[in-house]
Amino acid sequence: MKWYNLHNFTQVKYTLAEEIIDMGTGAVVRPWQIAYLEQKKEPAKAGKLLSELSEDALTELLSGFEYADGVCTDENGNLYFCDSRWKRIFRLDAESGDLRLIRDAMGKPLSMFTDTAGNLIVISEFRYPAEATKDGVRMKFQKPADASGTSYGIWYIPDAVVLLYSIDPEDPEHSMRLLPKVKTASLGSVKQALHPANRWRDDNSYLDFTVSTPEDCYLAPDGVTVIPDFYDLIRSTSVLPAIPGERFFASDEYYKRVIEFTVRENGLLSDPKVFCEHGEYSIALDRERGRLYVGEGDILVYSLDGELLQTIKTPARVTGLAIGGKEKDILFVCAVGGVYAVRI
Repeated sequence: MKWYNLHNFTQVKYTLAEEIIDMGTGAVVRPWQIAYLEQKKEPAKAGKLLSELSEDALTELLSGFEYADGVCTDENGNLYFCDSRWKRIFRLDAESGDLRLIRDAMGKPLSMFTDTAGNLIVISEFRYPAEATKDGVRMKFQKPADASGTSYGIWYIPDAVVLLYSIDPEDPEHSMRLLPKVKTASLGSVKQALHPANRWRDDNSYLDFTVSTPEDCYLAPDGVTVIPDFYDLIRSTSVLPAIPGERFFASDEYYKRVIEFTVRENGLLSDPKVFCEHGEYSIALDRERGRLYVGEGDILVYSLDGELLQTIKTPARVTGLAIGGKEKDILFVCAVGGVYAVRI
């Protein structure tokens, strides 16, 4: 990477601490006036750390973010996450540890997942300009009916809407497309449906509402991944795949508990029951090893029979969990300003 004629100036005495920070290697450049600077390729710090992960404690891979969340992994085990306040989407290569900025996001990225064709699905919060018009008529916004079940839907920004789009991670600047909506009644069988990992329903409607049928679903580019259109997408820090015929777990954030569901042929949920009396933002299901990782401040590790096996201490509150790595043997952890990992 090369920089030419870089200049920074401010009249405020509380200036930038660093001019340039390489988030992958940790390298810092402080001069404010740079005529020419070339950065030689160096092995990513995270790459060495990934190869030396232990099963005993978390290892810090990356730091310096404001709020890292929206975590998911792809079929190759690569990690995707966003900084929702910076409105940026990143990818961490599961083998080399290279960190890549995928793109500056449209709107505020909330959660992400990959469809079966490798497209990255981004669920984002968007606010139209105050004077926005459509066909010459000023646009008006009304929160959906299901927003009334959460106090978040009462006090939160009234003109904030959820937009879903997909990008090809290998060509993010030219591949963005909005996801179309389809009627839920028209759905046949699907490969997976993406549901909020956490919901805040303080009207005590969680158990009933999560098994309700929304009028519409978003359809991913692969044609077999759907995202039911719920207002709760605007608060959730991640989405999880519900696979027909498999068990599905999600967090009742208000009562701090994990609920287990069965998954219907169209990807919608049924038969909710309490799995454990802990839960907050994020959950990671390891079907191969029969483990459920539950974020609630730290990380609680459960067997799929509901037995608490272990508590993994974290340096900050957990904001995202995902299982990845080339061998699918790494638990990636987003914890506010940093990204961590532990071998499982």
